[in-house]
Amino acid sequence: MTSPRIIAARRGPVLASATAAVTLTLAAGLSGCALTDEFGSHQKERVFATAADVSSEADPAFVPPSFVPEDATDLKIRVITNGPGDILRYTSATAIDDEYCAPGTLVGSPLLESTWWPAEVPTEGIVCGSGWQVFDKDGNTYAWASV
Repeated sequence: MTSPRIIAARRGPVLASATAAVTLTLAAGLSGCALTDEFGSHQKERVFATAADVSSEADPAFVPPSFVPEDATDLKIRVITNGPGDILRYTSATAIDDEYCAPGTLVGSPLLESTWWPAEVPTEGIVCGSGWQVFDKDGNTYAWASV
């Protein structure tokens, strides 16, 4: 028969773990941006209401490329934390105006997936010298970099 002290001792770590998980979930939800760090996948995701909100981001992995316009809204950025590979999505009325970007053929596919990333990627879009490939779909601009 298991003594009440042993049962109570076993509950302590379980309750502490559950409390920590709930606290982390609430903290991420209250911070105003989505935060995902999937254990084992080495991926993180952030959501920003505006491009200006990104400037307060401390993690340089989430600084968007220079072609993202200042009026961009609903920015979603997903990165691989242990190597190259980023995807992003934003909404903007401003066309890409970057001296390093030009219309071209999109090659390959992103290394990442997300629920907000479209199922099909077009073959034509905008290619940027910084390794980003960009396309518009359904009123949003999508981009990925695999380098």
